[in-house]
Amino acid sequence: MIPRTGIRLGVGVGAIVVVVALTACGNGPPASGGTTTGVATSSAPTTSAADEVPVYGAALRYVATLPHEPGAPPAPTVLWVSEALDRNVAADPSHPDVAGTLGEPEQRTIAGLVADVIRVEFVKDTDSAYLPDFSIRDGGAVVTLGAIDLAPDGTARLGISFTCGARCAEGQTLVLSTTGDGWMVDRITGPGWIT
Repeated sequence: MIPRTGIRLGVGVGAIVVVVALTACGNGPPASGGTTTGVATSSAPTTSAADEVPVYGAALRYVATLPHEPGAPPAPTVLWVSEALDRNVAADPSHPDVAGTLGEPEQRTIAGLVADVIRVEFVKDTDSAYLPDFSIRDGGAVVTLGAIDLAPDGTARLGISFTCGARCAEGQTLVLSTTGDGWMVDRITGPGWIT
């Protein structure tokens, strides 16, 4: 994810490009209402924070397991995830619209859901994950999650941004569906950006 302060202006503008960046980095598949932590985002069915945890876990698993093609940045070793949920992350991360935060119990559970594939560290300020050269601490990636919007068809939409360095970032809207194994990313839709 792009830091809220935009890794300075250059990356703030680039953040709009971040959603598309995952695909440009060789990390994303082709493009094809509810509540978040108690904050309504549409008139679709609502969820509780406990219901949302598996959706957020599936989104982070998706980011952690994206394919890495030749020439693409290496796979991250840790995900630095913002505690804040940003409804605007997939459309325009340079203008955050914070919908709430993930509490420590939810953070621990989400991190546990993906512990088999990657370490997850939640941070109050994503700028703290960046080094002076705008690379990311510990070979990681910075992620910002959006609010979950449940659709009448039972799918969940979730804006997400992913930054793997000063020149690799993307924001997109994931569509997740439930399977016998839980939630999984089905496709990408809606607004997106890349840098």
